[in-house]
Amino acid sequence: MRRQFFYTLVNSVFAISTFVFAVNWLLAGGRLDLGLEHIVLVPDVGGNELYISKNKERHKQPYARWKSKQNTKVVDRHGKVIPNTSPDKFSDLLLVIGVDDASEISIIADTLDLTPELKKRVTTATRISGRRWNVTVDKNVDVFLPEIGFKDAWTQLAEIEEELGMMRERDIAVVDLRFPDRLVVRTSKNTR
Repeated sequence: MRRQFFYTLVNSVFAISTFVFAVNWLLAGGRLDLGLEHIVLVPDVGGNELYISKNKERHKQPYARWKSKQNTKVVDRHGKVIPNTSPDKFSDLLLVIGVDDASEISIIADTLDLTPELKKRVTTATRISGRRWNVTVDKNVDVFLPEIGFKDAWTQLAEIEEELGMMRERDIAVVDLRFPDRLVVRTSKNTR
């Protein structure tokens, strides 16, 4: 009788602990907490590096380099700083300038993500006076976005660029989208 009680007790404890483990696993997004004590680099299938840490900020994918005052830091898509990363290793990432709080990076990230093809060509995003954005495309074309409706203006520019290829085909220095009723294009000084 004692043996039967003991086996029942062990099976019950095992069932409860299995249930608790399953619930914790689901709440953790299907990942096990292995108790990592430091940052570890793990390459994924695409060759990108994922950053895993003991805190809840797991699998941070580098999205941009954030230049604040004299420091440049690597941040994820939501503007969270990825510790112990060298910005020099990520020189191909978007450089975001003029943002006081890194969480503001998600504002421009949401906008750029609307147009994946044009986003690939963006090298720098600069916040101007905390109100609007300037975006550099192909390292030499400055796009001035309006303060209000900048997502729509960016999407319209992507449609025009896809149809006409004006920023690739012509020697354009500035595309000014700050006026709601027109698009202003300035060519470089070398063009006649």
